[in-house]
Amino acid sequence: MRHLIWLGCSLLVACTSRPYAESGWELHVALETQAKLGGCVVADLDPRHAGNEIAVTASTGHVYCVRRVGTGWATEIICHQEGEMIQVAAGDLNPEHPGDELICVGAARGGEDAGGKGAAHYAWRTAQGWQSKEIAVQDSLIHGVAVGDFDRNREGLEVMIAGYERKATVLARVGDDWVEAGSVSIGSRAKGVAAGLAGAVIVCDDGALVEVRQEGVEYAMLRLARYPAPLARVHGDPRGVLFCANDGTLRAWQAGEGTELYRSSDRLRGAVRAELDGSSRGEEIATAGYTGEFTVLSTGEGTHPVVPRVVAWSEGKLHHLTAGTLPGLGPCLVGCGYSGRLLVVRNHEKDSQP
Repeated sequence: MRHLIWLGCSLLVACTSRPYAESGWELHVALETQAKLGGCVVADLDPRHAGNEIAVTASTGHVYCVRRVGTGWATEIICHQEGEMIQVAAGDLNPEHPGDELICVGAARGGEDAGGKGAAHYAWRTAQGWQSKEIAVQDSLIHGVAVGDFDRNREGLEVMIAGYERKATVLARVGDDWVEAGSVSIGSRAKGVAAGLAGAVIVCDDGALVEVRQEGVEYAMLRLARYPAPLARVHGDPRGVLFCANDGTLRAWQAGEGTELYRSSDRLRGAVRAELDGSSRGEEIATAGYTGEFTVLSTGEGTHPVVPRVVAWSEGKLHHLTAGTLPGLGPCLVGCGYSGRLLVVRNHEKDSQP
């Protein structure tokens, strides 16, 4: 499980034929595999090296750690599971471990569509290398995961998982073990989870947008809205929520109201808010999906996004989008999908950050 893969000449060749990027933007191929890549996250996973790394999951059960090395990339296998890993979240779940840890979710055995059990795995790095262990098994696929302060009765961060079992479950670390701190039925199959609003927000394949919050020692579910198409990915914070759907819509939920921000010609699999563009003031909203396009909506000084811009494009459907700061590149969008490529998009007019 602890194999170091230096992407030498083959990676350099891949990067010389980069997919398309608009003027002012650049696109890097950080990893190229033969497998569908499911989800990705940017976090400080390996404190031996300055700055953040990227974790990405694959249909083969592999979970990779990808980091910037000079003008190229290095990849390490974090773990390999028996089932397809779909999504991944990161956070400082154990302060005794250096760096952030990972929670990967997906199928316990086989592929996403096999109809079997779901599993969640905890992964962390020690001085001896990467370690991982299974921390939850459910009767159906686990499709969404988030790290956050979901249990105010405990110190530190917890994990929330949700999937085709139609419930949200909070997992908490107790010493070297993990326990179920609580759960609540959400009535629908979950596709994505994010910390946000008063607890967590979940998007479901029947179009439901659901909030889960703690009430005393129990958890309660509130259905915020229901939309005509299945929802797919979600980004949250205390201010509001971004979420996207199979009909190509990207929406925001804020102050108890939903607003459509953008509509693509195909399914969307990304909803991100981050400061990406040095030529505009404030944060941007970004999305990506089955068209292979990375689309940025600049919020500027107002409350509503302006005309969306396609800033980069790649062959193959994109399955997930996240954002974060990477060494030598600064703020970036990171996407992955059916092409097997992990793609990093940045505005090179913005000053790089170490």
